[in-house]
Amino acid sequence: MKKNNFLVFVVLSIISNFLTAQEYRKLAVNNSAFQDVNDNGVAVSFGLIYNWSTNTYVVKEPIVYRLRGTNNNGDFIGSITSGGFRLPAYKLNGSTTWTTIPFPANTTTTSTFPESVPYQISDNGRYIAGQMGVFDQIANSNYVIPFVHDIQTGITTRASNNDFVNGTFYTVNNTGKVAGWVDIPTPSTRRVPTLFSETGVFKYITKNGNLPVSTSSEVRAINESGVAVGTFDNLPFIYDPASDSYTEFANPDPSIYAGGSFGGISNDGTVVGMWYKPANTNRYTIIYNPALGTVPIDFKTYLTNLGVTVNSTLDSMGAAYAISPNGKYIAGFEDGPAIVAYGWIVYLPTLVLANNEIKSESAVQFYPNPVIDDIHISLKTSKTGTANMQLYAMDGKLLKAENITLNKGSNKFTFNISNSVKGTKNAIVVIITPEGNRITKKIMLK
Repeated sequence: MKKNNFLVFVVLSIISNFLTAQEYRKLAVNNSAFQDVNDNGVAVSFGLIYNWSTNTYVVKEPIVYRLRGTNNNGDFIGSITSGGFRLPAYKLNGSTTWTTIPFPANTTTTSTFPESVPYQISDNGRYIAGQMGVFDQIANSNYVIPFVHDIQTGITTRASNNDFVNGTFYTVNNTGKVAGWVDIPTPSTRRVPTLFSETGVFKYITKNGNLPVSTSSEVRAINESGVAVGTFDNLPFIYDPASDSYTEFANPDPSIYAGGSFGGISNDGTVVGMWYKPANTNRYTIIYNPALGTVPIDFKTYLTNLGVTVNSTLDSMGAAYAISPNGKYIAGFEDGPAIVAYGWIVYLPTLVLANNEIKSESAVQFYPNPVIDDIHISLKTSKTGTANMQLYAMDGKLLKAENITLNKGSNKFTFNISNSVKGTKNAIVVIITPEGNRITKKIMLK
């Protein structure tokens, strides 16, 4: 076995179901709980970097306390050990060294909060978002602050206003938009899901105009369109700032689950997360896309129905923690603390939920695609009856619905979308046929 700069190249003994299509793999080693994954199937846990293509992993360097994330450039972020502190740092593709992120003006490290964490680096390799434990030299106090660092300018911005003092940013996109939570203490300590723009503007996510009442609401991820996902009063949500639309998903069985959360969103709007039992004793992975239905579905069941063997240690698959920007890789870890839980990764090469998913014997054609005003549909059905047409935005918002009467045999009809998709680049058409079958099609808008 070859050692190079203390990085150990390991040929895996990995639990895997080798398929030509969808595939699940579990990495049965400690410190493999995956936190992030990119479009190439490179996944990061606290202790290692895994490569799907080669089915190998590399152990973190000794200077690194915990790895946290990667991007499509092949850059990495994590906390490195320096004296008694764990400082936020990054290592760009091609570099041999880790660069520490400078603290904002008038702040220094503090032994009260010795670990600072970079949670995500943007895909273009310019921005890093996270939290810093700092001593504020002006206020003479210790805080945990949300930050965004611009690698290009070398400036670290401390996000702050009069509403809060503590907070964390978990996610950042290529334009420098970030999101996470801030602790607004009135009427009591609670985390409020928050967006922060590249121009320094805060946006608190509310439900019917109200802030959350629980202690741990937050945004976990945003995509390149700025669509945010996370948890709000223990329920998973999607928020689209472009349309100011908030979508929440009800607990399917409160007698079993204490709540749920979304952890990642791809650029095509596929969302992953979990339902969890009290005290997070068991976590059940979920996936959501309008092509799959109106509510999140159990991911393990979804994979099993596709013929994929999921060798999870327990019936509960664990938490889905991340999805690649292209939606082809989903990564997470089994139940238990991330430092000991086994990591898993799923490959969805054909993006079943984003293409024609015709679970019926119906013959169907959609044209043109991209669409301007009207979608022309040719559909063959086995009975006469009513078809329900639905148009969804990629964040799950229903844009339009109407019923169309179809005859047994071949039908040709149009579905007008011209007044329903303003400001939208992609959408999903769902048809419930007279037989009760579900047909889905992702469309592009011209």
